[in-house]
Parts: sequence; C-alpha cells; structure tokens
Amino acid sequence: MAEGTVDQAKSVTRRAPKSAERAAAISRPAKASPDAVLLIDAANDAIVDCNEAAVRLLHAAKKEDLIGRSLWDKAPKRQKDGIRSAEKAVEMKRLVEYCGIHRFEWVGLCEDGMGYAAEITLTPIHFDGSMYFNAVLRDFGQAGFSDSERERLQRARDMFAAASRVL
Repeated sequence: MAEGTVDQAKSVTRRAPKSAERAAAISRPAKASPDAVLLIDAANDAIVDCNEAAVRLLHAAKKEDLIGRSLWDKAPKRQKDGIRSAEKAVEMKRLVEYCGIHRFEWVGLCEDGMGYAAEITLTPIHFDGSMYFNAVLRDFGQAGFSDSERERLQRARDMFAAASRVL
C-alpha cells in the first residue's frame, strides 16, 4: 500500500462523524417528510423519535406524547385482514428482520381514540449496536375504512374514552 493511501485512510478515519452527528444526518430527511416517520426501538417497540407528520397523523399534542409509546399497542383487536393486531405486529417485525424491508396495511388508533388506516413501510436500521425500525406511515385517511370498520373503531374509541375517565 502506498504511503499516500495510508495517510488518506487515517484522514478519513479522523473525519468520521460522531454518533450524534450521524443520528442527526440520518434523521434530517425524515423530519422534512410529508409522511409520518417514526424510529422504533426493535428491542421494546418504543417510539424513540418521530417527525411532525407523525404527531399530526396520530393526533398527539406534541412529539413527547408519542416517545416511549408503542405504535402496535394502539390498534383494534383485529386488522382489516382478520388477523389479530398483536399477532400481525409480531409477524411484520419478523418479516423485516429476515427480509430487510416490508410494506403492509395497518389500522390503528390515534392518541384521541380516532382511527387511522395507513400503509407502513418498515425498514431495519442497525445503529450503535442496536436495531431500530424506521416506520414510514402513508395515511389512507378515513377513506380506508368500511362502514362496519368505522362502527367498530367508534366502539373502540368509546371504550378508550370511558376507560380514561375511570383512570
């Protein structure tokens, strides 16, 4: 190896961005996206970061209301395809771990109990020895729900509202 090549390699190594700088560089495009983007810790399903589009889609007052929560926990008992939500969440995460990326439909409940339907693109990110999921949610809006699904979601919203009043 030529002397100049070793010096160039050392120079590149010294200029490698720090972990915080890498995280900022990775998150910059997500923050500007019109689609909801969430960074989810694969170990515990907790939302670690999200953009303002996610705050709007999930009807949260602020980003901090979503941090630490699980996207998968706020869903009707069954998804549109009839699969239990909890089972589908596990299966979708497994597919991402093995295939590297997966796109699927998801019906969830917002922070205020309103329903949403979205196409989720889930991508694994390995960062600082941990695995995360980058979740991009493309909102289908209320048009994604049939009348029976709207009724079922309304019952779920009513139950969440009643439970929150009790607590």
